Amino acid sequence: MDIVIKAMRHLSMKTLSVLLFHKVPVIEDTYSSPGPCLYEFEKTLDFVGENYKVISLSEAVIHLENNSLPKNAACLTFDDGYPDWISGVLPVLLARNMHATFFITSQQLNGEAMWH
Repeated sequence: MDIVIKAMRHLSMKTLSVLLFHKVPVIEDTYSSPGPCLYEFEKTLDFVGENYKVISLSEAVIHLENNSLPKNAACLTFDDGYPDWISGVLPVLLARNMHATFFITSQQLNGEAMWH
């Protein structure tokens, strides 16, 4: 594992890493799209927090425009919009003082089914 961490640190030194998440259920859901359950997500955030400087997407854009991106910069993004973000993801992010950008598929708020 040490070699993986060293390689990731080296590869991300002068670039922006963007980690994209979708659904993060509190418990693993075998019928849902693959992805981490909340426990695995917390472990991922702990790893990211130890190895990257998590910044907001808007802050990253400013740094990229000014060629002043922090070393090992990373952004966290979430796609679609799931209720478990409020009860699971948000408290975990707040506890770690981490920024994230959420992209919400708004049509589902009118009762329309999502793409899957």
